[in-house]
Amino acid sequence: MKKISVIIPVYNAQHYLEECLESVLRQTFRDFEVILMNDGSTDGSQKIIERYTAEYPDIFRGYCQKNQGQSAARNHALKYSGGGGILHLLMQMTISFQIIWRHYIRQRSAGILSWLFAATKSF
Repeated sequence: MKKISVIIPVYNAQHYLEECLESVLRQTFRDFEVILMNDGSTDGSQKIIERYTAEYPDIFRGYCQKNQGQSAARNHALKYSGGGGILHLLMQMTISFQIIWRHYIRQRSAGILSWLFAATKSF
């Protein structure tokens, strides 16, 4: 079991999703998984999800649902998470290279199970 499940709901994010996922790949802490929940995108987001899940199957897992909104996508993704803690990211976010590690340390010390991270960069 991974220590952290990073959940990213995706909806029509083809213009910024790759930058978000690349920032996740730059993390120094590696004991995490990423659950990408496609919320019925009608653009090229699903192809990006498929590419990352094929190239990094030990990190990324992709799922689809019909469009129900970000909250429903996040809740649906929780069913697939196997991490001890949850970090929610927005699809338009990029994160610095130690954010997941810092989240893990804070989560352990505070006993917090789920965390919605605020953006370091928005598009």
